[in-house]
Amino acid sequence: MPYITQFNALRMLGSFEEIDFVTGEIYDIPIYVFNKFELKQLSAARALFEDREFLDGKMYKTIIPEDRHKYVFDGSKPRYHFNLECERLAQDFFNFEIPEEIKERGISEINRFRIWFKENKDLLEKPDIFNMRIAAAFGLKNQIKHVNYDNSGSSEIENLDLCQVKDNINNLLGQIDSYYQTANARKKYVIAKYKKLTYLAYKSDPLLDNDTGYSDTAVKNFLKVYDKTFKVPLKKLLIDYYRTLYNKDLKFLGNLLDALGFLPCLTCYNNINNDKKL
Repeated sequence: MPYITQFNALRMLGSFEEIDFVTGEIYDIPIYVFNKFELKQLSAARALFEDREFLDGKMYKTIIPEDRHKYVFDGSKPRYHFNLECERLAQDFFNFEIPEEIKERGISEINRFRIWFKENKDLLEKPDIFNMRIAAAFGLKNQIKHVNYDNSGSSEIENLDLCQVKDNINNLLGQIDSYYQTANARKKYVIAKYKKLTYLAYKSDPLLDNDTGYSDTAVKNFLKVYDKTFKVPLKKLLIDYYRTLYNKDLKFLGNLLDALGFLPCLTCYNNINNDKKL
């Protein structure tokens, strides 16, 4: 049964049609900080790991890679792996940003930049020479920005312990409650009014019915901190909980992954064929 990375597992959730219901509680004790959309996302995550046949053929649509013209290597299809030890399953995200001055010149220049970059990528071992040549080829004023994110792969998930995940969730819920209890009256009011609406902090629109006594800017800054300190980590822990409880190694049916637009990993495929020849 194939394996996928944590990143692609979460990407699969984005490929499903929006769930218009929430089936049961998201945890074994009530949690009151999420809005209906966030509850649907968490419900979808649980359903994905708990009951793949329920989703198969009913609630997914094929993943179409989106080329945002942001990176040199972009728009590639996700891969699934036959070997849990595959080096590509644990490989970090490694890429380079396309400079704004290139994007301003249009799609044809972006494509030319990508082709040149890929044809000359061996020069990356000599950064000074690479930067000099690419600057000369495209008249660049700034150096290319390198992007490197830690891999989200299955090794992290394989080592999760269900009791530890639950302890982490319960500890964070305790911190959320303690934070509210020790806040002053005005901040308590902000939390009560906007805890399910933290997404508003990332919008430029003015807050409607802001009767907190704080400016919109102050409320939004507070909500961003509340969201990043409590809600975002809590969502991640809950998804870790669903994975650890139902599908610890991120194994998925091959036909489901094929239908969702995944391709088999060439490294795994070649290794299997080489083993057969021995």
